[in-house]
Amino acid sequence: LSVLTLGLSAPHEQGRNASALQLSDALCSSAALAIAGALFNHAGDGAVRGYLLVLAVALSLSLMGAVLSRRAFG
Repeated sequence: LSVLTLGLSAPHEQGRNASALQLSDALCSSAALAIAGALFNHAGDGAVRGYLLVLAVALSLSLMGAVLSRRAFG
């Protein structure tokens, strides 16, 4: 994605676009970790339930990425 972003950016916009891409990546990772942590904490004493909730978050994010990638290249 970084190579594609830099390849499609004008030379004077490459720095701003690269930093925006890195910031977006960091914020999305932080948000996913925060949501997974909150769900795990919300599960209470049920460790199995907490792990299943976190696994569901990871699965839904990966499925969403697969659906969106098919749209981008279809």
